[in-house]
Amino acid sequence: MKRKSRFWLTALRSGSCPFAALLTAASLIAQTPSLSNPPKAERPSSASVATNPTLKSLTEVVNVPVTVRDEYEHLISNLKREDFSLAEDGRKQLIKYFSRTRDVPLTLGVMVDTTVCQDEALPLEKELAQDFIHQVMAPGDQGFVQHFGSGVEFLQHLTDDVERLSGAIERLQIEPHPTSWERIHPHGKFDRGPHHLYDAIAEAALELGKSQAGRKVLLLLTDGYEQDSRTTQKVALDVAARAGAIIYCINMEDPILGMVPGVGTAGRPVLMSVTEQTGGRLFWLRQPRELPGAFNELADELRSQYFVGYTPTNSVHDGTFRRIRVTVQNKTYVVRARPGYYAPED
Repeated sequence: MKRKSRFWLTALRSGSCPFAALLTAASLIAQTPSLSNPPKAERPSSASVATNPTLKSLTEVVNVPVTVRDEYEHLISNLKREDFSLAEDGRKQLIKYFSRTRDVPLTLGVMVDTTVCQDEALPLEKELAQDFIHQVMAPGDQGFVQHFGSGVEFLQHLTDDVERLSGAIERLQIEPHPTSWERIHPHGKFDRGPHHLYDAIAEAALELGKSQAGRKVLLLLTDGYEQDSRTTQKVALDVAARAGAIIYCINMEDPILGMVPGVGTAGRPVLMSVTEQTGGRLFWLRQPRELPGAFNELADELRSQYFVGYTPTNSVHDGTFRRIRVTVQNKTYVVRARPGYYAPED
C-alpha cells in the first residue's frame, strides 16, 4: 500500500464535529440539503418516513441473503439447498429459489462520515473503499456514494459505472468546522455537536430502494456518534427494512478519544444495533493495520453468501412486519440473515 495514515483522530486538538440540520428521509431525494447551507425546515413526522410508498414490496417472492460461519468464524460456502430451513413468523416455508450470491446482482451504498472527527481516518478509508468496490462489484451491479456531515449529500447517485463511483469516493473531504468541545453537566459527557447519523441512514435506504437488484448493502464508515437526528433509530431501521438493506459498519477506534469517558466508544452500541437489526456486521477496530483486513473480510463475506427465496404461505397484504428465521442442519454453524421484511400493503 503506497499511502500510509497514522489514523489517530485529532478532534481533541482541532475541535468538534458539528452536523447542521437536514431534511429527513421522508423528503424527496431531490430536496436533500447541501452541506454548506442546509435549509431550516419543520420536522416531518416519523410515520411519513416509515410509510414512504417507494419502498413497498413489489413481489410475492421474499429473497434473503444468508451468511454461514463455523464455530471458528470461517465462512462456509459449500452448502446446498437441502441444508437450509426457513420459517416466517414460526411457520416453515418452502425454499423455492437458491443460489450463491456471486450469481445475484448487488446494489451497494457507500456512506462516509466526513466530520472533522474522521480527518485522519479518511485518506486510507477512501483508498480502501475504492479497492473494495472494484473487488465486489460485477457487471450489472449498481452503487452510490453518500457522505454526511453538516448535511447529507450524494456525490454519486445509483450507477453501474464503477469508475464514477471511485471518482465520487476520491472527492470525499473533511468539512472544516473548527469549534470547541463543550462539557455537559451534570452527566459529565462531551457534546460533539449534531451528528445526524439516522437521517443519513434513512436517506441512503431511500436511494437503495430505487434499485430492484437482489442484494442491497449499505457500507457505513463512521464511529457511530449520533446526535439530534430528525429521524429516530427505529424509523431509520424501518426504512432500511422496507428497502431490504443489510448494513455493515467499519470504524477505527481512536485511542485518544477512547480515554475520554462517554466519547470514544459512545457510538458502538448504536452501530451494533444498526447492524444486528439488518443482518449485517460491525467491524470495530483498534489498530490501523486492521482496516485493510476488515475490507477484505467483508468482500469475502459478500462473495460467500447464499441467496434463498420463498413465496410466503401468508398471502395477506396487510403491511405488517414478518419475522424470518433461517437455520442449517449443522447446529455448530452460525447463521446470519436479516430478521424480517414488510409484507405488501393493498
